[in-house]
Amino acid sequence: MQPSPERRRLRLKDLPVWRVIVIGTVFFMLFNLAWLVPALTDIREKALAHQLEVAEKVSIEFQRLVLDHPKERVNEFALFLLSNLTDNITFDTIDRERAAQFFQGRDDVRELFAFDGSGRERLRVSRAAQFGPESLRDLSREEYFREAAYSGFAATMLHGEDRTTHFVLVVKRYETQELGIFFLAAVVDVSGIRSFAPSLLSNEKEFVYVTDTEGVAITHYEPSLAGAVAPSHNLVAELFAEQAGGEEGESRFGSYVDEEGKKFQAAVLVLEPLDLAVVAEDPYQAVWGSWNRFLFFIILSFGFFIALVVFLTRNTLSMVRYSRELSAARDRIGSIVTHLDTGIIEHDGDFKILLVNPRAEELLGFTREDVLDRVVTADITQQFPRLASLAQVLYPVLADSLRKIQKKEKEGFDTIEMKIKYPAEADLEVTTIPLADAAGAPGSFLRVVRDVSREKAIARSKSEFISVAAHQLRTPLSAIKWVFKMLLEGDAGAISDEQKDFLQKGYLSNERMIQLVTDMLDVARIEEGRYGFSFYFVNLPEVVKKTVDTFQMRAQERGVTLTFRSEKLAPVKLDPARIEMVMQNLIDNALKYTPEGGTVSVSVRRIGDHAEVSVSDSGIGVPQDQADKLFTKFFRGTNAVKRQTEGTGLGLFIVRNIIERHGGTVWAEANTDGPGTTFRFVLSLVASAVPTPDGRAEEFVQGL
Repeated sequence: MQPSPERRRLRLKDLPVWRVIVIGTVFFMLFNLAWLVPALTDIREKALAHQLEVAEKVSIEFQRLVLDHPKERVNEFALFLLSNLTDNITFDTIDRERAAQFFQGRDDVRELFAFDGSGRERLRVSRAAQFGPESLRDLSREEYFREAAYSGFAATMLHGEDRTTHFVLVVKRYETQELGIFFLAAVVDVSGIRSFAPSLLSNEKEFVYVTDTEGVAITHYEPSLAGAVAPSHNLVAELFAEQAGGEEGESRFGSYVDEEGKKFQAAVLVLEPLDLAVVAEDPYQAVWGSWNRFLFFIILSFGFFIALVVFLTRNTLSMVRYSRELSAARDRIGSIVTHLDTGIIEHDGDFKILLVNPRAEELLGFTREDVLDRVVTADITQQFPRLASLAQVLYPVLADSLRKIQKKEKEGFDTIEMKIKYPAEADLEVTTIPLADAAGAPGSFLRVVRDVSREKAIARSKSEFISVAAHQLRTPLSAIKWVFKMLLEGDAGAISDEQKDFLQKGYLSNERMIQLVTDMLDVARIEEGRYGFSFYFVNLPEVVKKTVDTFQMRAQERGVTLTFRSEKLAPVKLDPARIEMVMQNLIDNALKYTPEGGTVSVSVRRIGDHAEVSVSDSGIGVPQDQADKLFTKFFRGTNAVKRQTEGTGLGLFIVRNIIERHGGTVWAEANTDGPGTTFRFVLSLVASAVPTPDGRAEEFVQGL
């Protein structure tokens, strides 16, 4: 018999609230448990799998670090021996002193030995001693002999008594027609692996270390723990014990507490064939934090439903208030944009115009109605000629004159200079700023257009004035130079030593004035784009060495050692005269600011598709707070001014512009192994990377 609707309504009405809450809570708990348990299991498996993945990756890197170099040493030893085992010379008759010569230039090799297929040692030499026939050993019972005989290769880890030095014994099998099967082994110092784990922590933020079978850390992310028993030694010992007992498995998971009471979750992986273990660990809380967060979330969920309605109501009211505030802010920003003296154009990725301000309309000669919500294509000028300037701003390649300005890295946007002819001839500076949406993805783009015609005219006037003034100064200075020269050489009669001293000082001051005028003319030509270049393929090391040789006499006079070294390079496309000028500036500065007894080193080397030239000195260095101004005009470091009062501050500015015109980069860095500074510049070995003199090519200039 079915209850009446009225009776059913009464039951629902009379049902106590707490019963509804209990029933709802039960269903809510069952619902959460249905997905919570599988989710927690999945989290656990992923966390452990991540640690094991880290351990496997580290084991591969460690094996490559520890084994590759010793393998190369064994192969080098094989080539060395085979080249000496000629004319009936065998392992038994080879000169031990001759064999010991292999140690020269190989400071990491500690001991070398060779043995035949039966395991009998035929040759043994070490850095500290040579061994006669009575000292040779029978190695047939050694594990590494049996492994090398079976697989052709064996390796094992050896440790010093203090546990701070580590060696790798590498054995390889060889076979020749004359010698048959034989084995060569090398003991190589790999103590540098102590820095392996700290570098992983620094570069990849991984808490990983390597231990031996007893749990002693060979390399640890905490350098102070290297050589000590790791807190995870019990896990390591259990894993090796299982393997010794014949159980399968090369990894083990577990947790432990260190001496400070911190708990860690770790994955231990056996590192074959070195009988080592890689331990990847993380704080226990970091690994199982998701588990705890899930449980905490379930607890909070009970209160969530109670507060949900109140929360939504308050947020609705807040949204209304914020909407009004945003509307007022939008109107205020719109008013600011409208009255800006800078043109503003916003467009999306398809070049659909979203926003323009009156100044942009005035500068580019269009109206808002012409372009708003219109997609501007590169060929739009065929239909609408009055949009030519707008098309050039959006597609700079259409401009007749174009220059890209290199901005500081932190600005993160591009700025170009171009010349337009409509509605009036003007120089514009256009900055493109990407605008991200709420998710951080690229949304639209903002073009900021500024009329720089007046600034360009002032810059041209300044350069023209400098050029004219320098040219006018050059002639009388040259005449003064020759007058001083004639007086010093006695062409106008004999002079006393005191007079000669005064004349010599005047002559040197006049020379500095001539150099200043020359530098000012070079700067003026650079800024006007008239600094001519002649590119062709030349031998870069020869160009650099030629400049170094011209400074050798001056270096000897100052008591400074000037050295040069170079790698062989293919011909490089460059202007040798300009590169010589760069080297003259860099070497001259290095000699000026290096005290007597110091060194200046010049080197040329290849790095990938680039050639790097460096000039390193042991001088006074560059103040860290002034490094970013080093390549600007008329700048000299405060310590340089105190040591050498003469100087124009133009040399490095010219250097930077010459290198950038070659498509290269120049920078300075403080020496890490002592006082002084190293200046480096790189040039591309690819000829197409050198910018062409075409007006459409990008010229990188930091400002006039």
